[in-house]
Amino acid sequence: MGAVGEKSPTATRSAPLPIYCSPASREKIGKIISITAGNDAVVNSIAELRQGIDEQTALSWTYDWRKQLDDPRLVDDGGPFREWLEDVLKLTLSGNLAIGPQLTFGDHNISVASMTSGLRSHSVIHSARIGSLLGWLLREEINAERLAYFETLAIPDDADDGEPMQPDSYLAWNRHHRTDMDFSGWVLKDITIAGTKRTKPRGDYDFTYWDFDHSWPDLFFCVRDAGGAGELFTSGTLLDRQSSRWQPSFHLRRDSRVHFIVKDRDLAVHDTMGSFLVESTGKERLPTSHRNDQFAVEMKWQPAHY
Repeated sequence: MGAVGEKSPTATRSAPLPIYCSPASREKIGKIISITAGNDAVVNSIAELRQGIDEQTALSWTYDWRKQLDDPRLVDDGGPFREWLEDVLKLTLSGNLAIGPQLTFGDHNISVASMTSGLRSHSVIHSARIGSLLGWLLREEINAERLAYFETLAIPDDADDGEPMQPDSYLAWNRHHRTDMDFSGWVLKDITIAGTKRTKPRGDYDFTYWDFDHSWPDLFFCVRDAGGAGELFTSGTLLDRQSSRWQPSFHLRRDSRVHFIVKDRDLAVHDTMGSFLVESTGKERLPTSHRNDQFAVEMKWQPAHY
C-alpha cells in the first residue's frame, strides 16, 4: 500500500494517508487486518524500487482524506529541478511517497516471524497453514484472543509457498509439527546493544573495537548455533551508535542453544566485541539482559508457535 506522507501545519505530527482507499470506501468495510511476514523482502525493500505512482496522482487520489485534515502540508516541498526530473523523465523522487507493510487505515497490522529468507519470505505468507488459520479466523468471531494467536505466529522454513498441495501432504506436515503448533520456541522481538567504552585506548598494542576517530562502533550481531550447525541470523549494521536497536523477529527453537556474537564492522576484518549464550529449555523464560566490559544488551522475547 502506498501512502502520501504529510504533516500538519504545526509540523508536530505525521499523517500518512492511504492512496488506494477513499474515506467513502473505508466506511463500507468492516474490520481490515493485515498479516505480513516481518522479513518480507518485497514490502520491506523491493517495492520501493518502483512505486508505480507519481506524486501528482497520489495527491489527486488522497483529495478526500486531505480535506478531512484541513489540507496539511507535504513533508517534502521539493524544488524546481526535482519537479522537472519527475515531470519530464517520469522519475519518482518525492519524499512524500512511502511504501510499507503497515496499512494506515487498517484495524490491526500483524507482523509474524518467519524463518525463511529472500523472496520466499514473501510467498510463505500464502502457505496452507496460514490459509487454514485465516479460514478459522473468518469463521469465528474476530476477537483479541484470536488476534493474539496470530501475533505469536512463526512461519517455519519448511512452509509451502501457497501452491496447490495434496491433502495427504498437508496432513503429514500437520502431524510433523503438532507440538510446534502449541509452542515452537521464542521470537526475539526487540534487542538493544549499547557500548560501554567511550574512546579508543592509546598505545600501539592496545586492541580496540572503536574506529580511528574514537567514534562509537558500527555495530551488528549474528547468531550461531552452539552445536556447530552454522550461522542462523545476521543483523543489519548501525553506524557510530552508542546504543543500537533492532527488531529482528529471530526465532529460537525450543530446547536449543545459540551464541550471540556482537561485532564492529570494518572494511576487511570485523572486530568481535564479545559473545554470550542463550539457551531455550521448554517454556521457561529466556534471559532479557547481558553485560560485559564492552557492551550491554537488553532483549524482549515472545513465545511462538507454528
